[in-house]
Amino acid sequence: MAHGLILVVEDHQINRQMLQAQLKAEEWDSHVVATGAEALAYLSSKTSAAPAAIVSDYILDDMTGIELLHQLRAQERRNSDAHPADAPVPVILYSGMPAEYLREQSGSEGYMAILTKPISRGQLRDTLAPLLQRRVEPACEEQSRSACRQRAVDHMASELTQELIDFSYEQLDMLRAALREGAVEEVRRHAHALRGSAAVLRQSGIAAACAEVDHQTYSGSYQKMMLACTRLQAAIDRLAE
Repeated sequence: MAHGLILVVEDHQINRQMLQAQLKAEEWDSHVVATGAEALAYLSSKTSAAPAAIVSDYILDDMTGIELLHQLRAQERRNSDAHPADAPVPVILYSGMPAEYLREQSGSEGYMAILTKPISRGQLRDTLAPLLQRRVEPACEEQSRSACRQRAVDHMASELTQELIDFSYEQLDMLRAALREGAVEEVRRHAHALRGSAAVLRQSGIAAACAEVDHQTYSGSYQKMMLACTRLQAAIDRLAE
């Protein structure tokens, strides 16, 4: 029996599939949307199932997770007169950005937790635990069920590896095209997207190479940025082999 529903706000296919697999392993249902606007529309719809919490990536196509948090709290305040008993929906932010930066950006608005990619099942379990009424189960049965659920998560990660390879080469092509056009912000966006997906699947070589690409965008050197892209391709090739 599922614990309840988690609304996932994530625009990258690999990230959302892995997160959904982890939530399923912890016996949570999930509903996925790609943008902050879609999340706000879902939450304001009278026909949508009320989520127990929201898990949102920091970088979305239309806004940041912090901006979504601010808009959600404003929406809840507007609705508080009609539904005074409704409690704010717990929001969990996750990102490759430092947690200190996210805390500073969120200001006084309430969030439940900030998690850094890659998120483990243990982190999800501990973060969502306050939303649960704990059930007492035999330890041996729980261990067996937990091992089975972990195998399902590991299987999902293995299946997603080829998707990551394809996605990596696609993002690499876009990175190089953006570099040739001098579109530095586009370079950073593609590097961030790939770094997040690589981190979710614990491919540290690709994630580190993406971080180097992002770092070199601040150097202003086209040669250094292209060299970083070459190192990124080498990391992708190693995984592909």
